[in-house]
Parts: sequence; structure tokens; C-alpha cells
Amino acid sequence: MLVLSRETGQDVRAADGRVIGKLRDLTARLGVEHPVVYRLAIGSRRRIVYLVPWTAVAALERSEVQLRDVGPLDRFLIGRGEISLEEDELLLVRDVLDTQIIDVVGHRLSRVSDVVITRLADGRRTGTGRRRRRAPTPWWATASCWHLSRRRP
Repeated sequence: MLVLSRETGQDVRAADGRVIGKLRDLTARLGVEHPVVYRLAIGSRRRIVYLVPWTAVAALERSEVQLRDVGPLDRFLIGRGEISLEEDELLLVRDVLDTQIIDVVGHRLSRVSDVVITRLADGRRTGTGRRRRRAPTPWWATASCWHLSRRRP
């Protein structure tokens, strides 16, 4: 189990071992019961440089991200403009962390404090959000379609 806020900022290494940047964000596609990690946003402190598909990841561990040999990384390079995401895709750090969501069970607003990333049986990664306040039961956030679970303050 990995926690998104602890994983961002770690080095991302190409297949040859050289550092190509830092992990800035992860994307997920909505519309499925358990959204899975779709792409990695890799870059510098100021901007995202690459959007690399999850299939190019050899390992996402606590110490670093290791990519497979997928040929030149230039094909994953993004321009200086806006990041182009799929219609049903979102950036987890930018769009989910520290956002207000509606608790439809408790009829109140809550904030997402983190996203826990777990490995599925087929090797893909999926995430569940954590709320800042305790709730009587886990629930679905209707605003982002991201499953949030209880967390003690």
C-alpha cells in the first residue's frame, strides 16, 4: 500500500537507470468501480514534462519509480501549454487531494487528505481517498466518483 502524498516527489528512472524527473502526479480514469492509475505525470518542481502510460512502469515502490524500456521518451513529452487529458481522466494530486467533497451519508462537506494506492491482482494500481474527519461508513464521493474511506484525525 502506497500513500500518494508520500510518493510524489520521488525520482523516476528510465530503463537505463538515469533519472528523468520527479513523480509529480498520477492520473486515473473515471467510470469504473475502482479507478486505476492510468498515467504518471513526471517533471521538475515547476512543471510536468512527461505523461507516461502505466504500461511503461516496471515498478512503483516507496523509494523510486522504475520505467520499462519503451523506446524514446520523447513521444510522452508534453508541450509548455496545458496538459491534455482524456475526457474521463483526472490528476489525483491536482484534482482530488485537499478538495471539498460532499458526504451524502452524513450530509456535510469533507476534505480529501490523501489517496491510498494499492496493487490489484493483475498488477495495476488503484486508489481510495482518505477524509480528514471520521465518518460512520465508507461512501462514494459523488463530485469526483472517487471512493473515500474513513481516516482518524
